[in-house]
Amino acid sequence: MSGLLRAEAIKLRTTLSPRVCVLLSVLLGVGFAVLVAVVTRTDPGLVDQAGGPVQVILGGVSAAQTTMLILAVLAVGAEYRFELIRSSLAICPRRLRFLAAKLVVLGGLGLVAGLVTAGLAVAVVNPILALDDQAMGLTDTAAVRALLAVGPLFALTMVMAAAAAFIIRQPTAGIAIVIVLQVLVEPILSAIPIVREGARFLPFSATGAMLGTGGDTRALAPWAGLAVGLAWTAALVAVAGVLLERRDA
Repeated sequence: MSGLLRAEAIKLRTTLSPRVCVLLSVLLGVGFAVLVAVVTRTDPGLVDQAGGPVQVILGGVSAAQTTMLILAVLAVGAEYRFELIRSSLAICPRRLRFLAAKLVVLGGLGLVAGLVTAGLAVAVVNPILALDDQAMGLTDTAAVRALLAVGPLFALTMVMAAAAAFIIRQPTAGIAIVIVLQVLVEPILSAIPIVREGARFLPFSATGAMLGTGGDTRALAPWAGLAVGLAWTAALVAVAGVLLERRDA
């Protein structure tokens, strides 16, 4: 298994698109947070309206997450687009091991990228907020927990996106479905009163609750969001595994 993990890691390191996506994700995560912080300086009361300093610091998480989801879909989609899946499965005939290695590497990358993004956002944005005495206190356990949750959030949703990509097998369609679901469908459903309660349990709404910074009293609790996210991930991985075993490469 260690050899498979190294092989998947090498694929990511030696391909341009993953490196671009990771860099872009960090830049967006920090850049949008800085932009929000600068805007709040025009009226310090905007920090409270935004949900507190931690919400300002995490102002770019959604954009950064979207970029990492694209990376996850591309990493799997490239296997099918360039027919690398045939050689990959020839090297590793045990298809579920190949699936597990791919998902573990992508999840690990998401974990690291999320923590780095959150850490850099704190380092850059907190001094800006401190100019108006609005800085996040490092003794604020809820805020620190929200920051630490960014890594698991990225990891979990990247594994979901990668599993979905194994099911769809078309990178363009996979990216479109994942982004539309995250950016349009779930937010719209969450705003419709008649379906709002059920929308909390959709993949990105549930995992987003892990941060616990939205100020929406109807949102799931962080641990409940994690549990629902894990359930969605397990379901998608199970379907991806069954289809990978049964379908021709």
